[in-house]
Amino acid sequence: MLLKVAFVVLVVAIAASGLHYLCRVEYPVHERGCILITGASSGIGKAAASALAQRGYIIYAGVRKIENSDKAEKNYSSGGVIRPLILDVTRSMDIDEAIKVMSACELPVIGVVNNAGVPAKNSLETIPLADVRQSFDVNFFGALELTQKIIPLLRKSQGRIINIGSVSGIVTIPFSGTYSATKYALEAMSDAFRLELAPWKISVSMVNPGYVTTEIRSKTRSKLKDHSEHEKALYGSTIKKLQAKEAKLLKPGSQSPCCESTDAAILHAMTNPYPLTRYYPAVVAKNVPAWAAEKFIKLISITPDLERLGDFLKSKF
Repeated sequence: MLLKVAFVVLVVAIAASGLHYLCRVEYPVHERGCILITGASSGIGKAAASALAQRGYIIYAGVRKIENSDKAEKNYSSGGVIRPLILDVTRSMDIDEAIKVMSACELPVIGVVNNAGVPAKNSLETIPLADVRQSFDVNFFGALELTQKIIPLLRKSQGRIINIGSVSGIVTIPFSGTYSATKYALEAMSDAFRLELAPWKISVSMVNPGYVTTEIRSKTRSKLKDHSEHEKALYGSTIKKLQAKEAKLLKPGSQSPCCESTDAAILHAMTNPYPLTRYYPAVVAKNVPAWAAEKFIKLISITPDLERLGDFLKSKF
């Protein structure tokens, strides 16, 4: 029985390697250039800014508040060039100003990382529509408008687009309906841009983290405590289960650190000649042996290759 299982695993691994080689697409690699990152005052965005700056890129770090801009120089742990700029992705004037600043960069604009996001933790029955619209404005429409306006600069350089999604854009759980909907929408947006921008060799990748310890997790926990009496009466048991899950995840050693796995995925998507269409950092538990984790990630990489095979077929029919 074990020999049969081993044989199946071997065949799958060989098939995966072959499919990965046949379907991969090569993109231009930029050793220097300017990159815009939204939501860069903390968490994944801040860590990515430092990681990319250390590689020698000029990073424009989008922050919403002036105070974050003023102290950003001290907060980023890198020896590279990081230039904070005020950027609220729900404000068209901020986006327009950011594009003007990027256009004046002394090097080509080679990438954008759409990281800005807000959580939402209410049942779909009770969440105010204003909150739903706000979530979509930040998580989806902001990313869409910024990407639309930066594409002309990326077209000149054959640059790259990286969208920070979530496993919530793949699997939906109770009280994450609004957040998941925004991330599902981001998935569709990424697929469409990838297909439409292929003639100009503009790479489009999704990075879908699991649970990582960032400021957005703190906001999520606070929202789980902020429910109306009506919502508690209807969904009290569900709220308690979600709170217990959050408490469990907060125990020492339970969280995925911010943000080594996402940094690695973003660096690969921005610098590798063969970027994947989707990355799933931190999907493997810490106690999984390294060799097993490596095999698991390779199997997951079949998915982007199948997507590219689908891209090829769509272009022919």
